[in-house]
Amino acid sequence: MEVADFMFVRQQTSKFTWNISFWNVRGLNNPLKQDKVLQRAHHNKVDVLCLLETRVKKEKSVGLLETKFAKWNVYTNYEYAQNGRIWILLKKDLDFSLCDVSSQSITVKGSFQGATLIITAAYGSNDGISRRLLWHQLREIDIKYGHLPWIVGGDFNIILKSNETSAHELLGPVSSPEMKDFQEVTQELALQDHPFFGPLFTWSRSDHCMALVLLNKEVEANRPKPFKFFNFWALHPSFIHEVHQSWQPTIQGNPMQVLFSKLKRLKGSLKRLNKDCYSDISNRFQQKKIELEMQQLSTLRGDDTLEKELTLQKELKSLEEAELMFLKQKGKAQWLKEGDRCTKFFHSIIAAKNKRDTIRVIVDDQGRRLESFDNMATEVINYFKSLIGTADPSVTNCDPTLLKDLLHYTLPIGASSDLVKGVSTEEIKAAIFNQGNDKAPGPDGYTPYFFKNAGMWLETM
Repeated sequence: MEVADFMFVRQQTSKFTWNISFWNVRGLNNPLKQDKVLQRAHHNKVDVLCLLETRVKKEKSVGLLETKFAKWNVYTNYEYAQNGRIWILLKKDLDFSLCDVSSQSITVKGSFQGATLIITAAYGSNDGISRRLLWHQLREIDIKYGHLPWIVGGDFNIILKSNETSAHELLGPVSSPEMKDFQEVTQELALQDHPFFGPLFTWSRSDHCMALVLLNKEVEANRPKPFKFFNFWALHPSFIHEVHQSWQPTIQGNPMQVLFSKLKRLKGSLKRLNKDCYSDISNRFQQKKIELEMQQLSTLRGDDTLEKELTLQKELKSLEEAELMFLKQKGKAQWLKEGDRCTKFFHSIIAAKNKRDTIRVIVDDQGRRLESFDNMATEVINYFKSLIGTADPSVTNCDPTLLKDLLHYTLPIGASSDLVKGVSTEEIKAAIFNQGNDKAPGPDGYTPYFFKNAGMWLETM
């Protein structure tokens, strides 16, 4: 018994008022089972009913859908999978369109009260290799519709975590390449495991549980966003002055309390700097670009001096650099979503990633260049087959004396004191300056780039 059925969401979807169900019905040929499905859907006021493993032949489905399911619009994947592995049934009054269909998934897009939502019903293959096609299809869908709220549900035929099987207590923490594939795609696409109540194990050899997503309209809470330092703030001429002015007033307490309190107080000054100079930075850049173009025309007509144009060019360049740093820093976590804004920056990231992950040519032992997919695949398989059961002459036996020395190793005289000695200012600086500028900020929201640019002021104040 294990969790085979999952639901994942991305972005807030509380503005919708739809009830969506995912259910592996394990066959829908029996009239009693058909009645049971419709009764459950009616009882739970289901608007979108995603049925998996229907096992209904295509020729039989036509009459069934026109009679018992006549009140529903339907999308199926008979053209890609035998016996219609997936049906998506939609209430007649809902406005939906088909986005993508394959042997392991169907994706639809719905519009309700001016808002749009993407729904993907998935039924993963039992074979791990074939299931990778599903992960690839989800990535393709994300590239096209990643800016929209997205619900992915169904039976993936693989668990995400080891505790999602009843054998967990017996086997303990386990992992597999198939689980890692599943984990990687959910992390890469920023999909969050949907919270639920009900049984943890949704599948046994007898049947699957019906999963129901309730999307109710609620008033969004006005919660303040956590502070995050954006590196482009350090480009502003007033940045160091703002840090200096905020840092000067004395605070009582131990050094850690003083540092924490001053960093907290500085956040207000930096937020004001951002609001006054960088809020809606992409729009500011476009407006400054238009202003420069108008000024250039004025300069050409002789109505104004060249100095004003040069000043605007300098301001535009500063905004362009700030916008690039903003997108680069934000893109570390959301580059797929932001890519749909059609910015050159994110499209270049996507292109570079695809190129980096693509093997275009392999040279075999005979020096021949293999460029076709079939030839490269054959060479890779043959290469790893040849490694099985063969000895590597470059690997030598380990000297028993070396192992004995490692087991009885003792620290040199005086080395133990290095483990408890104080940390110097130079070591702290080296640790900070060796970090990448775009590394994730700490719990206080400040990035390494902040301390690199303001650190010497902080140290002297």
